[in-house]
Amino acid sequence: MKSNFFRFILHPLVKTVLFWIFFVGFLFLLSKLFLGFSSPAWVPFTYGILGIIAVMSIILFYLRIDQTTLRDIGLFWKTETPIHFLIGLFLGTGIFAIMILVLINFTSLHFVSNPKGLNMATALGFIAIFPLALMEELAFRSYTFVTLNKKYGTWIAQLVVAIAYAGYHIITGWTVFSAFTGPFVWAFIFGLAAARSGGIAFPLGIHFALNILQPLTGMKGEEYSFWSLKYAEGTPAAVINHTDTVGICIQAAILILGLLLTAIYTGKGKQLEESYSV
Repeated sequence: MKSNFFRFILHPLVKTVLFWIFFVGFLFLLSKLFLGFSSPAWVPFTYGILGIIAVMSIILFYLRIDQTTLRDIGLFWKTETPIHFLIGLFLGTGIFAIMILVLINFTSLHFVSNPKGLNMATALGFIAIFPLALMEELAFRSYTFVTLNKKYGTWIAQLVVAIAYAGYHIITGWTVFSAFTGPFVWAFIFGLAAARSGGIAFPLGIHFALNILQPLTGMKGEEYSFWSLKYAEGTPAAVINHTDTVGICIQAAILILGLLLTAIYTGKGKQLEESYSV
């Protein structure tokens, strides 16, 4: 009975799910213990750092059980690492630019200058974007993604991680709809970038670009932006509702793209590169 139990919890899928549970639980505990010491402006940054500590602790614990190393799951530096990050940064910027162009051309939204602009207090929020993105890439595109990919292949890894990634955002306050039309969709792009490049630097670059451009362009409110996306005064409700439809279509197109590229990638018989690295 005891050996059956250990075989069950060491099953790759069960072990991966437990990894995410431990991560969320440890992050919650660290947040309760230490976030209260942080000033309000630095809370997001502190949360990101605590998240990195939490996820790296779980990763090291799991590697000890597996008797493997960080190198085995790709968490080591290579000369290509900064190049992969920059490629991801440019790709993420390009994808975001296309999304904005579609949104402006097919809706009544337009950019207007934000008179409030940025100030030192709100600019601090941008400092948190990198550690928050890194925390999520470590939790969902390093040990867990590599483990699932090696055992079940890219398709299963993509699907399981996408569901877990959406679930994590639901736990942290997102609605089910927003989690499955946002993080779930982008998980396929991030995961494919990780598998294709052999590390997390590429998806981290995409992730960072998307997360920093949304507030800068007013998609997260006016507090962090140089511009605001607004409707002309007196725009009918039907026109505003049409924008939601366009937004859903954009996310659907990204999901289809992620699925199509995953199919092409797996169709070529490719899995994780042997030199999987940061």
